Amino acid sequence: MLGFVFLGAGAQKWNPYAVRAAVSPAPMLPHEFGGNGELTFVVGNSGNEVMKRVADQEMTLMITLSYGVPADEDPLASVGGPWAGKFRWSYDPSLGTYMAVQKEDIPAASEGLVSIRYKVTGNSRSSAPANGFNVNLQQPPYTNGVNLTHDDDVSAYTFVRAYDYGDAPASYGEAVHEIDVFKDPGSGNYLNYVYLGRSVDAEPSGFHTSGADGDDLNGSDDEDGVVFPELIRGDTVALPVVVTIHEGGYGVLNAWIDWNGDGDFTDPGEKIAGPVDFFESGTKTLTLIVPTEAEISKPVYARFRLGENKGSPAGSHEWGEVEDYLLTIREKETDQESKIDPVLPSGVPVKFQDYDYITPAIYAAGSVVFKSMADNRQEKTKTITDKFSVTP
Repeated sequence: MLGFVFLGAGAQKWNPYAVRAAVSPAPMLPHEFGGNGELTFVVGNSGNEVMKRVADQEMTLMITLSYGVPADEDPLASVGGPWAGKFRWSYDPSLGTYMAVQKEDIPAASEGLVSIRYKVTGNSRSSAPANGFNVNLQQPPYTNGVNLTHDDDVSAYTFVRAYDYGDAPASYGEAVHEIDVFKDPGSGNYLNYVYLGRSVDAEPSGFHTSGADGDDLNGSDDEDGVVFPELIRGDTVALPVVVTIHEGGYGVLNAWIDWNGDGDFTDPGEKIAGPVDFFESGTKTLTLIVPTEAEISKPVYARFRLGENKGSPAGSHEWGEVEDYLLTIREKETDQESKIDPVLPSGVPVKFQDYDYITPAIYAAGSVVFKSMADNRQEKTKTITDKFSVTP
């Protein structure tokens, strides 16, 4: 049986310790976006003698997870690191706590890393970080009196955060929304979890691309709030906008189109909507008049923002989402002055709007079915007037 040994100042026979706890990444993504990461700490023995494994007197570690659980279905599969094998592990899901019991000797003046894969189940704010863990080391009883205890407890915590960025070219300014996934502690309802369309994803930074699809190429395609009809100079079109408002939240919609294609949304007439209030999920239809002088030689960009009532196309919002779109605007097709006899023999090849067709038996104003020679004679319906160009 081992007795207690009291050493003089400057000498330590055994000193088990746990230090350097860390959470990575910090911050983590919220639970809604599959937030996960790794918890690490270092355990060791700074004493000058081996810390023997003695039956019923083993060193133990209690590791308590906060606002999260082991990432693997089998909690023990989440444990790793060079020194994990020096302990026998168990996990109590009701407490969210691992128990690690020493199962081999711990060499003198040695240390090693232990890691745990972690999955976020609760969201904590930056003002009160709580996503992480605490390690409490219980020294072997035979080291009582010769072991320092100030290094037997260590913890590390972070918080969750998610952002959505605009992805139009950089000249349009950076638009960023923090995605608010926090809930009212009383009701349990989300406070301002709102977004365009049916889904939103989080991005680590803005991905500015000429196709306004940078965040889709670096995550999921969540640009589903607006479906644009064909845009033709001078036309008035209906523009449905779909939003999702989780219980208790609200959002304000503002939108812009760079009609002249000069790389910004600041020219007169380029703000096309807003402020438009949303207090529940659904669709609101905007009326959009396409300017007769809108740019048609190249695509132009649109930006839709749902969040705070801020009227700027750039800058930050504390909640909501931004979606950018690449649009093509066409010139209105004009009737040609040439006229033809409204009656032609069926089967005569003609050219209509730059496509080769087999004519119907009779031409008339309205919807006419042409059989296309270019598309394996696929039937196409075209609307025509009594003035149009035909090349037999």
